[in-house]
Amino acid sequence: MGKASKRVGVAEFHRLTRIVSLMKRNHILEAHGILGKLRELDIEENIPLDCSLKTVYRDIQTLKRDFDAPIAVSRTNGERGYYLKDKGWEFIAPALVDENEIMAAVLGAKIAEDIFPSPLRGKIQAAVDELLKCNNPEFLGDGKIDSLKIFTDGIENDSNEIFMTVFHSWLTCHTLHINYENRDGTCTERDVEPSALVFFENEWAIVGFCHYRKETRTFLISRMHSAEMTQVVFHPDKKIGLKLTLDKFLNFRKIDNVQIKLLTESARKFAVKKRMHSAQRIESLPDGTFLFKIPAVAPEVVVPWIMSQRGEAIPLEPEAIRTAVADAAKSTLAGLAKTSSKNL
Repeated sequence: MGKASKRVGVAEFHRLTRIVSLMKRNHILEAHGILGKLRELDIEENIPLDCSLKTVYRDIQTLKRDFDAPIAVSRTNGERGYYLKDKGWEFIAPALVDENEIMAAVLGAKIAEDIFPSPLRGKIQAAVDELLKCNNPEFLGDGKIDSLKIFTDGIENDSNEIFMTVFHSWLTCHTLHINYENRDGTCTERDVEPSALVFFENEWAIVGFCHYRKETRTFLISRMHSAEMTQVVFHPDKKIGLKLTLDKFLNFRKIDNVQIKLLTESARKFAVKKRMHSAQRIESLPDGTFLFKIPAVAPEVVVPWIMSQRGEAIPLEPEAIRTAVADAAKSTLAGLAKTSSKNL
């Protein structure tokens, strides 16, 4: 049995496979004969093999060198013929992609299981299954991939049909006509140019120019009652994709020069992992605590994080952040006071 030690291109893969098949069926083959058979495959099955006599000689050497093919040479009347010394030798199809690329595809499909609706999820999985037919990476053995779990709240409430319409409009740059429900419950008909497709906190949304409002807006797919891809092609605003940040996506208003006192090492570690600004920094204080400085951040981003630290992160300034944290705490306490343990 041969070893699959080399990564090859698609055309080379088909040539090597056919050469081995020819040698199994024929006693001795000359290079010109092999070339003729390969060209027949090229024409009959419409597979471009990039054949030449030099290519045939190179492929035979590749089979011997990289796949341990037991190919021998016979000389008759001055002509070289090639044959397999062991007709039972099996050619192991080489990987058309390497394991890192396969892993990336499999992991991508695994993530897609949770964040994409079923039509697109199925297409992604089908593509990965097709890839794995010609490749058998070791990391997929023993059910390893089944032990990789990704949990989200899912998006089952989103209409699969609406999502696919929105997805294809974004993919093909066609204007989208939607019936959209605003926060106040009113519905409007809009034509939107979806320049960006965004997934955030288990919600899919598009960002693009709204002809109704004459400006770039964000639209949640879950609020679309209907969606229709029009025949109008638009030129996507590449700046949206390149410069879109979480704050811009959510249209948050930022507050400058936020300072938070971190009382414990644990809080400091959480602050290091929480990227709220590219120039944020943490300073050590003489009393063993830390000062977390953020040049600019939206209250909607920093206040929930402060609350999650359970008293180990104290906002110092500006006053607007202190007030926002205090209001959030009061609202939580008020909710608890209104609901007795008997009603929980």
